[in-house]
Amino acid sequence: MPLPPPPLSPPLLTRQDRVNILNARFAAAHPSNVLSEAGVLLRQFDSLDGHDKPWIPCPRDGLESWCFKFSDRWAASIVSPKARHLYYGTQGVGGLVLAPTAKLFCAYPEDGDSMGKVCDPLGGDGISCIPGCYPPGQQCPEVHHAWSCSFPPTHLKEALQAQEDRIGFLSRNNELVIDTSSIVSSLPHAIEGFFIAVGAGGPERSTVQVAHRAFLAAYRLDEAHAPPLVLLDLDSGGNLPFSLWPPSFS
Repeated sequence: MPLPPPPLSPPLLTRQDRVNILNARFAAAHPSNVLSEAGVLLRQFDSLDGHDKPWIPCPRDGLESWCFKFSDRWAASIVSPKARHLYYGTQGVGGLVLAPTAKLFCAYPEDGDSMGKVCDPLGGDGISCIPGCYPPGQQCPEVHHAWSCSFPPTHLKEALQAQEDRIGFLSRNNELVIDTSSIVSSLPHAIEGFFIAVGAGGPERSTVQVAHRAFLAAYRLDEAHAPPLVLLDLDSGGNLPFSLWPPSFS
């Protein structure tokens, strides 16, 4: 009896396919404990990453080692039709689209001052210290309110619902505190895209473009396997905020 034919390999996603996936995730988003259902996870570039490799956390050594004590966490925001704000607002700061496989330390309905909560040793113990977050006993479900506290990952839905429910919260960014070890261990797949914010000036666009090219070179990715460079427009009010950055693959 002849052997059955080998299974067909799944077709490679085009850049436009990848953008369509992001837009579909955005449009269908709702408060949920499942990251892929809650929206699109974005991290803007700041000084808490590798300067030449902003897809990794602060290094232990070198000129950037001053921020190593924060390297166990990243701040990010999840965007959806009802949550359209990022930390830097209209300043045109671009950054990374993180895959929903990222692991959360906690979530805040608004900015949570995660830099003010440092663990020694890095990574914390999950009991007395959680990077960027309140420890057990001081978390929102335990203190029965949604301010001056953080929500554990199991209550992400409640954090996002609190953002929707509280007056004025939708005009601010939420803050999700990401365990950077879950990013580093999953590279390059942990990064779904690099985004340029609508209205960004030349320097801001250049920063993202340079980072995108460096990422492709670092992981030897070709067009068929690369996270796309996209334009992010959260201001227009539509449900298709992601589009390919023209004019061609870079």
